[in-house]
Amino acid sequence: MFCERCGRTLGEGELTCPECGAYYGPVKPVKDRRLAYFFTALALSAAAAGVAAWFLGYYMLICMLFFWFGPRPNTNLGFALRGVGLGLFIGCVIGLSCRFLVS
Repeated sequence: MFCERCGRTLGEGELTCPECGAYYGPVKPVKDRRLAYFFTALALSAAAAGVAAWFLGYYMLICMLFFWFGPRPNTNLGFALRGVGLGLFIGCVIGLSCRFLVS
């Protein structure tokens, strides 16, 4: 095997280059946690918005719709913010529904 970093030829069964330390062995896959960030943010913000919408009404619903529009997220923070936006919208709808059903 040939080391791409320093150009040394590695022996049979060698996974690490002794000169530069480059590793050519198998790599464990990293878990993609974007959906976990999305659903956690969605659940927490939906609960908070449901309580807030009970007191603030339609103004809260219109303001929270603003957070849902934007570019497609590709980072963990982007998915968390998208979850917050959708969760706030869902919470507002549930909170307003409960408000008008009770009164």
